[in-house]
Amino acid sequence: MRDRLIAIRYGQWQRWADSYHGWRNGRAAIPQRPKIPGAVTTPHREALIRLAQDVFAREHLEYGRLVAEPHRKIMAEQARLAVARSALSAARQELDREPKELPEAESARRRSASPAIRSLVVLLVRACSGPESTPTRCLR
Repeated sequence: MRDRLIAIRYGQWQRWADSYHGWRNGRAAIPQRPKIPGAVTTPHREALIRLAQDVFAREHLEYGRLVAEPHRKIMAEQARLAVARSALSAARQELDREPKELPEAESARRRSASPAIRSLVVLLVRACSGPESTPTRCLR
């Protein structure tokens, strides 16, 4: 397409006219400030603003897409953490309801390492482990 475009003729008189008008506009402080207070809009400015808004909207959608999955995972883990904390508090309450020290009868029952119980267990194991032992003899 570039080879089809022809050069614009820009002669000496056009250069002089541009120079003169530039000097004149510079002296007159052109472009003038708007007479009406407020922002002046032009079609080009509005088009640029519209493009910027479109780019911002696309970036916002992309950001939402990128953040959605990690946010969903974080929320699911927070829900699991809340369930675990409630289960832990229920277990701690259950533990607090239990007595801290065992009663004497329960403590005696659990003491399997006492010498009297140990010797009884050894005698029973020896009596029931021989070749002539029968289940009825071991239970008597």
